[in-house]
Amino acid sequence: MTKVSAAQAAAGAQSAAGTIAFLCVVGVFAAVPVIGSVAVERGFMVPKLALAVLLAAPAFAASLAAGNIGSMRLDLHARVALAAMAAFVLVASLSAIWSAAPAAAFYGTQFRREGLLSWIACGMFFTATVLLARAPGRMRQLSDAFVIGSVIPAAYALQQRLGLDFYVFVISDPERVNGSFGNPNFLAAYLAMALVPTLARVMTSGFTRWERLPWGLLALCQCAAIYATQSRGPVLALLVAGFVFAACLLARRGAWRGVAWLSTAPVALVAAMLVINLFEAPRQWAQHQPFLQRLVFEPGSAATERTQASSRSIEIRFGLWQAGRSALAEMKLGELLIGRGPDLAYERGYRHLPESVMHLEGYWAVTNYDRLHADVYDIVLNYGILGWLAYWAIFCLALHGGARAMFGDAAAGPAIAWCAVSLLAAACGAFAAWQLFAAFVAPAFGLGAAAGWIAMLARAAWRFRGLSAVPGGSRPDWQAFAIRCGLAAALLVYWLDAQINVPILTTRLMAFAAAAVLIAAIDDPPAWQPDADANVLAAATGLALISAFISFVSVLTETQAESGAAATSAWRPALPMLAASGFALLVFAVAPRSGLAGGGPGIRAPRGETARARTIWIFWGGAALVIAVSYLMLRVSWSMRGDDGFVWGLRVAVLLPLLVLPVLCVVMGGVLGARRTSDEVGRHLNGAALAIIGGALCLGSGIAVARLIDAEVMLHASQWVNEPRPTMAMLLREQAVRRMPEEREFHRRRVFGLLEPAMDRIRRAERGFDWVEFSAELGAAEAAGQEALARFPDDPWVMLALCNVLQVRSLSALRRFDPVGGDRAYEDARALFERARIAFPVQPQVYRNWAQLEHDRGNFELADALLDRMEAIIPAQAEPYVERIVMARARQDSGTISAALARARSRLPPELLAQVLRVANPQQNE
Repeated sequence: MTKVSAAQAAAGAQSAAGTIAFLCVVGVFAAVPVIGSVAVERGFMVPKLALAVLLAAPAFAASLAAGNIGSMRLDLHARVALAAMAAFVLVASLSAIWSAAPAAAFYGTQFRREGLLSWIACGMFFTATVLLARAPGRMRQLSDAFVIGSVIPAAYALQQRLGLDFYVFVISDPERVNGSFGNPNFLAAYLAMALVPTLARVMTSGFTRWERLPWGLLALCQCAAIYATQSRGPVLALLVAGFVFAACLLARRGAWRGVAWLSTAPVALVAAMLVINLFEAPRQWAQHQPFLQRLVFEPGSAATERTQASSRSIEIRFGLWQAGRSALAEMKLGELLIGRGPDLAYERGYRHLPESVMHLEGYWAVTNYDRLHADVYDIVLNYGILGWLAYWAIFCLALHGGARAMFGDAAAGPAIAWCAVSLLAAACGAFAAWQLFAAFVAPAFGLGAAAGWIAMLARAAWRFRGLSAVPGGSRPDWQAFAIRCGLAAALLVYWLDAQINVPILTTRLMAFAAAAVLIAAIDDPPAWQPDADANVLAAATGLALISAFISFVSVLTETQAESGAAATSAWRPALPMLAASGFALLVFAVAPRSGLAGGGPGIRAPRGETARARTIWIFWGGAALVIAVSYLMLRVSWSMRGDDGFVWGLRVAVLLPLLVLPVLCVVMGGVLGARRTSDEVGRHLNGAALAIIGGALCLGSGIAVARLIDAEVMLHASQWVNEPRPTMAMLLREQAVRRMPEEREFHRRRVFGLLEPAMDRIRRAERGFDWVEFSAELGAAEAAGQEALARFPDDPWVMLALCNVLQVRSLSALRRFDPVGGDRAYEDARALFERARIAFPVQPQVYRNWAQLEHDRGNFELADALLDRMEAIIPAQAEPYVERIVMARARQDSGTISAALARARSRLPPELLAQVLRVANPQQNE
């Protein structure tokens, strides 16, 4: 195999382009996990996607220039891995083009935003990291950037656990923290991935406890934050990956007795889980322990509330997996190969959801079941078998390359052997699941693939025992081994957790980064580089501080605008930033002892105080400048709330800081790398062509992100100004739809916004009813609903939005104004309800709204039958009984009311029964 030379890789990495690419990659590590915004509804999703795209594009373009692509000779592993990533992006592109909604597939749905754009960002980031990681010293620096990025999320999670949160972004379990991710599972998955490289960093940070202190404290903080999330999947994945990590380290040291003792840990873990689930006394005890209660499967009423909730979560996953299996079975050959389009397959999954999911989730559950909690199902349904194979091949090649780098000749052999063993183990897992529980086939297939990789790692470690001696005194070899081992374990954490949970963009980016570093095949002696390490630390903490300020201080400005005075918790947003600054200063304080955690015994690195001070001033000074400007812009924006300039100022205040981050990376990279630019770089490449390509990528990324942010801000701002200025809110919704007509949720919100004035007019009918104005308002809502349905004919939520409009037009109380139009609306609504029923047969809102339509027309028998169906889907919820009592009261049917009350008393807990009685008691004279 041919490789790019170390000198060539080093020259490219030290050039201005290489430094720019490196800082942009560091920005993804440090800033994306932190960034968020209160100015968009999905504040934990949209800003992360926007920033990832804005940083990945210049990183990709600059890394091509730094890598001298005209004469680049990559290792076979790197070439195949890059080809696999290109194949995945190509399949995703074809899937998007041939999908039912190509424009919607580009951005993805509002709930996740995992469309083609996010995968293009992953591909650019992966390519840039592969090219950068070939240079000597880069492996440890990229691993450090990975670790440093977790400081603020972990610190913020602990702050939440201590009751010092400063803003509730989403309604969540108060006993489970969600940090800067908006969901405990997402936060736990990210921190679990970062924990193992942190432990590797502790092991390679010199020979005194002072040098290991900051990294050890960070590891403890990560562990505490993971525990505070109370998430099972990431913790179980971490335990398995941690076992692999420890076993590989012991095997590398030749401590086979320790490996033998360690091998009892998985057996003990499985035995403990069986004991607390099979035996009554341990099960009762475990249900009252903070974390163990979530490992007990006891859905019955005898269990504690926390255990019941976790058991319901498991049962819901079973139902989702059944839906995934059914959706997969109905796919045609073309769809089976390339999928149904990025982020689009979920609407086909609605029709296969079993009643058990709605029965467990309840009436007011999240409306978008857009993920099946099994990455195999989600990837195959959206991107097909070809997409999954390309996706899986990246991780297979990464672990194979990492094993070869760690164990040398002991792991020799073609990558095809790893692929074959992984697929064989996956097939065995799927077959076993098919015999025991068919819905578990896809998760078992993914877990089996990981079991094959672990088996091959064990084989390499076992073969390594025959080598002459372990180079215990060779510090660089041990550093490289520990870092690679930590990154391989991080990959396993991601893969194992993804089979039963939902990966997000941040965890995917971190997984691809770990894979890229492992795939970079050049030998990487981690020789200490004090100046470069100082750059990494200063850049990562500076960018994380900017990202935290953008995310947290925007909350403070909103709070001040709401209250009209300084918030009493104004100091709380500063705590995570103080934690990051303290961590960086502590590392700087102890790093000179061994050249920022480098070197070997007796080796002292030059302090490089001048370079270190320069980088601190550059990045932390830049952070302070951006912080000051963005804070002033936010204050000005909020001061104009309700005025025409409010939305304009808010859009600028949200988008500008996101644009400043990549600009800062480019400028600082040019400053730091200008003096090291090599004449060799770019010799075989036309500079003008590269400039055009890179500029086009960055410009296109900026336009795509600006369009997304613009529309999201306008939609969310419409809710803030709706009460003082409803006309302005309506205009903002219209503008959001015009900016992004491919987003179905924007259309749905517009329909409801246009319908609201008509509903208000009905509620105020006793003061006089203007049919002309009412008809115009209702006509606008209906036209918007028809437009949305034409764009998204298979989406049940769009159907329900239009059905609501048609229901209002068909009301019997309004027939005297337009009997023909009312009859037409009634027939159209019935046909559309039938379509919605086929598209989402277990959605209770379909049957409730349809029953209201039929009851208003006097079709009482059909209305009762529809409510019977609703009650069968959610028998343990108050809504079906309340709705039936309201309808029975309207027709003075006391028998139906009594029967509904009897069923409610036998099925509902006291708090839900009280809701029903509040409606029924006045009618029963009780």
